[in-house]
Amino acid sequence: MKFNSIRFKISILYTALLGVILVIYSTFLYLSLHYTLYDELDDELKMKANEVAFTIDSYLGAFADDTVSLYSVVKMIITLGVESPVDYKIKELEDQWLQKIDKYNLNEDYINFCTLTGRSLIHSLNLQGRLPP
Repeated sequence: MKFNSIRFKISILYTALLGVILVIYSTFLYLSLHYTLYDELDDELKMKANEVAFTIDSYLGAFADDTVSLYSVVKMIITLGVESPVDYKIKELEDQWLQKIDKYNLNEDYINFCTLTGRSLIHSLNLQGRLPP
């Protein structure tokens, strides 16, 4: 095979051109998939956070006493469905929360409320042992 022939030069040129096209196309596919997956993950997390915030607002609006409402929020996040004798309003809110847990698969998610300094105030049970002291 002659390295100086036209056939060899055209083969190298076509091979290099095909390689460049494949690299550009693969990069485009990778980046578009990467950003699409991250956007979908962000949207899912925002939706779950909004549902948790809405449920907490419902709990806080159910009572005027701050200690009772804070207890309700803690119970809602930590127990995730442990039955307890409560009045009708809280029972209804707990049933809604349990439906949201099933609908949005919140059992596998980590819920953690922190102070501005980063100290954990309230967290879900599946986060137990994963928090810094």
